[in-house]
Amino acid sequence: MQCERHSRTLLVTTHHMDEADYLGDRIAIMANGRLRCLGSPLFLKSRFGAAYQLTIMKTTNSEHELIVNHVRKFIPNAELRSSLANEIVVLLSFETVGRFSELLRDLDINRFTLGILQYGISITTMEEVFFSSFI
Repeated sequence: MQCERHSRTLLVTTHHMDEADYLGDRIAIMANGRLRCLGSPLFLKSRFGAAYQLTIMKTTNSEHELIVNHVRKFIPNAELRSSLANEIVVLLSFETVGRFSELLRDLDINRFTLGILQYGISITTMEEVFFSSFI
């Protein structure tokens, strides 16, 4: 399919959002028989998703508010999505990507003080966009 996509229009239906993300130049999301949105994967992620998720594994006795406030020193609009005993998920918008290196460098330096065991950044998936916006 990848070879044919430049010279043809292909219509693919799928329930697998990762497949739609990989194959689609434009994605239409339908729910209950109605078209809910249409756009490129990047457009849909920026419009309906958070763009990036910062997942932080922490010690059970570390304060999640302290960690989130520390992240907000670099990215003021960072939004706490979830906080469990030893995991925090913070949403970061597309516009803040320029601050990531500074934030990550600082998290490395202050890891032990904040009680951070490890962290990672991932981009919002189409499945997360679908479930958070259309269900």
